[in-house]
Amino acid sequence: MNNLNKLRVQNKIVDVNDRAGNSFIKNMQGTTKMIYDTLEVVPGQNTYNFFVDTNTRNFPFTNVKSDSLPVAESIAAQRYYLSVVTITTIVGENPRINLLSLSEALTAIPGLSALALSELALQTANDLVMKPILTANALSPFNINAQNNNCNVFEFLTDIILLPQQTFSFPLRTLPLVGASGDTTKTYLRLVIEGVGSQYSGKMNF
Repeated sequence: MNNLNKLRVQNKIVDVNDRAGNSFIKNMQGTTKMIYDTLEVVPGQNTYNFFVDTNTRNFPFTNVKSDSLPVAESIAAQRYYLSVVTITTIVGENPRINLLSLSEALTAIPGLSALALSELALQTANDLVMKPILTANALSPFNINAQNNNCNVFEFLTDIILLPQQTFSFPLRTLPLVGASGDTTKTYLRLVIEGVGSQYSGKMNF
């Protein structure tokens, strides 16, 4: 049956890429893949476009370098989570870094409480392929897949395939945010996308 929902995730990656003209993907190495991007909280700003202008950032803020995946790489986006990073600079010391889950950040940093009403979408090549979903649905009280009271991960109901060399972005729309207090502290939003993917291989072993 030609029903993508009944195929294994790896087969869906191959099938979607074949139909897009990327027949070489079937010859690549299958892998577990994670991509992430990190943006600084700017007071008054209400849209954060993750995976846009990533060439202006480097480790540990992103692992995507050109607003798209390399020629041999594809990913089936299966889950995401949003977290908050604070970095405090102290003269003569290493930076103090604090990583908070979304649920922790909502209570620890009052200026970020508007994240509870934010929404996340997905655009590829300027097409909206995932309409906005509420970020609150990653949290336990609203997450149908939550197995405990401290869930911060959202499982997509459909595996969304990101193609090689196709630009993509995850715009986050929110009410204005204010980061953690302190003149030497910067606050960042981090978006992580996980799923089955492909990477370069000279062998036919997908």
